[in-house]
Amino acid sequence: MSLILYPSPHENTEYLIKLFNKVNGKLKDGYWFISDAYFVPKFKGDYCGEGGETPKNLCVEFNNSLERESGGSLLSHPELITILEDTQTVNAGVLIYFSNNFTVDKDIFYPTVEREDQKIMSHSEALYEISILDGDMFNIFDNLSLDGTL
Repeated sequence: MSLILYPSPHENTEYLIKLFNKVNGKLKDGYWFISDAYFVPKFKGDYCGEGGETPKNLCVEFNNSLERESGGSLLSHPELITILEDTQTVNAGVLIYFSNNFTVDKDIFYPTVEREDQKIMSHSEALYEISILDGDMFNIFDNLSLDGTL
């Protein structure tokens, strides 16, 4: 496990996109499991008023889907990157990379950011895990030997 203190908690998505691309480049046959997360959307302007079209915000839709679903959300690498491109910062969350050979049961598996044992991964089958607290504290667990630095 390594702890990274990121210098800008209000804009961490560029770093996360690079990190996730590094993970996906090492092992391309996996998916991301996201739980206990809150993504802050990019500002797209004020409400346009009567008759105007409100811009679609993937980040807001993703946050809403996390609230509706039990457990967490399963995303492919391209889906996660698309959501992050619409995100200002990830304020909190547990993001875990699993191989496609393993299936997570979302009904019983729900890792949290502030769990009791912070020194081990949330799941024995996880290949990579990032736990984010307050947008700037990243606990990185790495079974791929990637090193959390870029």
